[in-house]
Amino acid sequence: MLGEAVVLNVGGNRYLFMLTVRNGMEYLPFMVLAPRFGLAEADYRALAKKIANFRGVVEVPRRLYPLLVTFDDVNDPKTVKKVDPDDLAATFGPGYRLKSITIEITDEPVTRGKVEKVLGWIYDPKLLKNPVWRTLPEFVQEVIQGLRQPGGPK
Repeated sequence: MLGEAVVLNVGGNRYLFMLTVRNGMEYLPFMVLAPRFGLAEADYRALAKKIANFRGVVEVPRRLYPLLVTFDDVNDPKTVKKVDPDDLAATFGPGYRLKSITIEITDEPVTRGKVEKVLGWIYDPKLLKNPVWRTLPEFVQEVIQGLRQPGGPK
């Protein structure tokens, strides 16, 4: 399963990012759909066959929510911070809340370039080379690696 990190503009120049390629999140469709098909999450071969024929939207259980992050300044990778899915108001202000997260299995091509459009520095070769890379906190490095698209520029 491939996909670009999800980018949601929450107003103004504020964005919520959902990392889909980190800590096993690339297997999220398997984890979400296994109970629907009465299969174990680890039964990838059988699940892959079922998922190949499935089309539709499925709600992600709260226990499987991926990492959500934002940037205080989208131009500065060091300003990344985790977002509590149970308290978006703490990050974005009153009136913000996350109702649910869903996944949809489609025949549409994988999106490309949405993260890059918001985070213009994401593929900057200077960012990923020493000594700049080493100056970034470990959490920031993990987030950047999670936001970089599979198959994107190196």
